[in-house]
Amino acid sequence: MLNTSLPSDNCAHHTHIDFPIGTRDANLLALGLQQLSRSAQPWNDPTAAAMSEEQATAIREWWGFHSRADLAQVVTWLSTQRRRREHWQQLLALRDRAARANGGQRPCTAEWLSLIAQSGGTGLGDELDFVRSVAYFERSFGHADSVLYPTQATVTSFDGYALGQAAAIPIWGVGLGLISPDEALELVEQVNEIARTEFGSWQQFGCSYALGRAMHWSDGAAAAHHVHFAAEAVSSMESALDPARGGPWATLPWWV
Repeated sequence: MLNTSLPSDNCAHHTHIDFPIGTRDANLLALGLQQLSRSAQPWNDPTAAAMSEEQATAIREWWGFHSRADLAQVVTWLSTQRRRREHWQQLLALRDRAARANGGQRPCTAEWLSLIAQSGGTGLGDELDFVRSVAYFERSFGHADSVLYPTQATVTSFDGYALGQAAAIPIWGVGLGLISPDEALELVEQVNEIARTEFGSWQQFGCSYALGRAMHWSDGAAAAHHVHFAAEAVSSMESALDPARGGPWATLPWWV
């Protein structure tokens, strides 16, 4: 089984002064900002020059990277399968359609369960657990003043988490000596093509990333531990979206 994250508590958005953030390359790299920042590297440096031997060893062992083929396999896996559970995706899509039909007002938990029953499900068992878990994490992360999780934000998939990782992995591959910066940027662009089609803004992508991280690691359980686990990602992304704090996502356009 492939490992899925690099453990670190460092979420500062380190920026390398030699690589302007207003370029297209920087915009593409910003998709992997959370993962690159968590590994204590400047998120906009395609050369991964700041990667230490300790970081390289941790990444290599955590992900099992020993060749370019290993790297490419994981990027493809994250970009296509994306750890999707199709039934979860169908339930999210059902809620999203209802929200769109209601002017963006997402259905409450009871209404969502009713929609599931009307569409042929039961709204019980695993479906009930899933709906309750999503509602739990959204209540935990969201509030009216949040730039990332405004109260009525409707998460439509959990793909953001896997795609954010897939955008960072090629740059880690440069630091490991498995791939050149130019080759890495080509892979990063391919991941971005998928993400920019699926999501419509940094905020939407960030919502999906944070909730996807919580749901993946909790295996869909509504657990306080996993609120804490994902809270640092929420805080980091709110900073990235805040122009007053020099957040890169606040200045970079989503469409490139």
